[in-house]
Order: sequence, then C-alpha cells, then structure tokens
Amino acid sequence: MENNLIGGQIMKFRKAAGLTQEELGRSVGVSTQAVSRWECGGAPDVTLLPAIADRLGVTIDALFGREGSETVDIFHLVRKWTHTIPKEQALDQINRLIWAAVSQVPFGFRNVDTLPYLESCKNMSEQRGEQSVSCSKLETDDGVLFGVFANDFSYSTLCPRPEEGYAAYFPEKETTREVCGLLSQPGCLEVIEFMMRQLGQYYAPDVIADGTGMETDAAKALLEKMTRTHLLYDIEIGMRDGMENVYALQDAGAFIPLLYLINGISQEKHFYYLNYGYRQKPLL
Repeated sequence: MENNLIGGQIMKFRKAAGLTQEELGRSVGVSTQAVSRWECGGAPDVTLLPAIADRLGVTIDALFGREGSETVDIFHLVRKWTHTIPKEQALDQINRLIWAAVSQVPFGFRNVDTLPYLESCKNMSEQRGEQSVSCSKLETDDGVLFGVFANDFSYSTLCPRPEEGYAAYFPEKETTREVCGLLSQPGCLEVIEFMMRQLGQYYAPDVIADGTGMETDAAKALLEKMTRTHLLYDIEIGMRDGMENVYALQDAGAFIPLLYLINGISQEKHFYYLNYGYRQKPLL
C-alpha cells in the first residue's frame, strides 16, 4: 500500500463493486491495460480521479486512503502518490495535479465543474482563422498563475506573492535591459538553441559559428557579450596553437520556461481557457 496507494485502493473498491478491469476502464475512457497498470503499481491521470471515484461509488478521499473521520496530511498523501507514478510521467502528472487544483478556482466558485485537460493547446481564431495557444491565467492578491494545460503542450508558472512583494525579487532594471537587449541581437537566440540541441557542454567559437551560420569573428564578439551578462560562462583550455576560450550555457533549463512565457504572452490574439481575476490590489 505504501508504494501503490491509489492502485491498491482502486483494486479493492473495484472488486467490492463486482467490476472487471475492462468494465472500469470502459466507464472512465481508458483501456483494460491501463487499469491493470494502476493496480500493479502505476497511477491514474489525476484528472481521472473524479470519474474513477464516481464509478466505484466512493469518494476521492477514499482512493487516497482517507476513510472515516481521521485527519490526514494531504502533503503526505501527495508524496505517497508521486511514488506510484512512472518516472517518465512524473512531471506531466504533477502539472496535471496543478491544473486539477486551479481549474476549480476555489475563490468564490467552489461548485464549478472541473475543466478538462485540453487535447491540444491550439485554438482557432474565429476572426482570422488562425491558431493561437490556449493560455490559462489566474490572478489573486495572493499570487498569479500563467500556463498551458494540454496533452501536446503543457506548462505552468505558479508565483505565490512574497511577503515583501514581487518587485523585491526582480533583477535590477539595467540588468533586465542588458539581458533583453542582448537576446534581441542577431545570433544570440541561435547560439542558445544550438547549445541546447547538443549533448556536450563546452563549445569553441568556430564550432558555434559553424552551427549557427555566423562568421567566426562575429560569433566570438557575441560570445564575449553573452559571457559578460552571464548567459554563458567560459573556461580557457590549452590548444596546439595556444590557449582558447570555450563556452557553455549558464543555465540551459532556465531558457525553456523563458521562451515558453514569451510564446504565451506574445500571442496576437489570446484565447484564455481559464481567465480568472480576483485582485483588489495592483500587482506591484
């Protein structure tokens, strides 16, 4: 039970209800094999839990072992649940858990039906006939959320408001201007994407130039600027013809949410799958 909390509960309640794995799977829209995987140590998509509980005639609490009037630490239950998720599904399922929470909008609309996870993030604009990303936005005086919740493209940025306010953790304005200005220079994003496509870490200027279609001298000048702003870091290595600097991304993973957010906020026509504002104060 410790390592298969939900799966063990599903098996117990399924048998008590006299259902086969096939019958349970069909009623919630999954295969027999999926139900078998849950009961053998996997975990269902968190957005399926209401349907599973309804079909088994139990509460969602019961699927988590919360039976009777005992008080259970929900954080402990979630930790136990994460241990049942296959490693390759962990981040996706955690994002779905975030969606399952925010889609209920527990700020005055507690009885709203759960919004389903989208099949595709793309929404067709009625006016232009063009596709745009279906974003979700939640703003309260306690924090903000911005993200996309779809099977083909999914992310969430959840920012609880610090006691000191958001601005206390903003970078210096000159730093922001310098970094954004550098990102806008021709070749900078190409350098970042080139390095993110490689398995190696450090690259010489001529290799980067070849990979981005830049002249070597232009690449060297850009790499030096990116190093000064800490987008890259460099080390000096000994070569046959002397010492040479090679470069690596300072924090490759940080560029993914940055570019995702730019993709979201720069849509010409927004389609908000969830757009909820409950602020009575300005953001800053």
